Amino acid sequence: MTAQTQFVDVTTDGDIADALGAARAKLKQAADAVRFLEDMLKYKGVTEANGEHYRVKIAYGIETKRVDWKAVADKLQPSRQLVQAHSKVTTSDRVTVSAHKKEV
Repeated sequence: MTAQTQFVDVTTDGDIADALGAARAKLKQAADAVRFLEDMLKYKGVTEANGEHYRVKIAYGIETKRVDWKAVADKLQPSRQLVQAHSKVTTSDRVTVSAHKKEV
């Protein structure tokens, strides 16, 4: 069975492995570029940027609450107070990217 990908014809397991490796390498490069570009905008304190094709909005200091379930699991039948005592509040930034609508 031969499958067509945007990278290469994949027929053998080796072809698939090579295509997967190449795709993961491209994904890693793209992820590194995304982090770098996001960091550039955040370093400048940008909250919104409009390009020719995309708009980027950045929300700073977003709090996220996570329950430390390992600590909860260490205790049997946790009460609401126990769950609250082992909950952490963290902050993060949110970057939203959307394509501009094409004018007809």
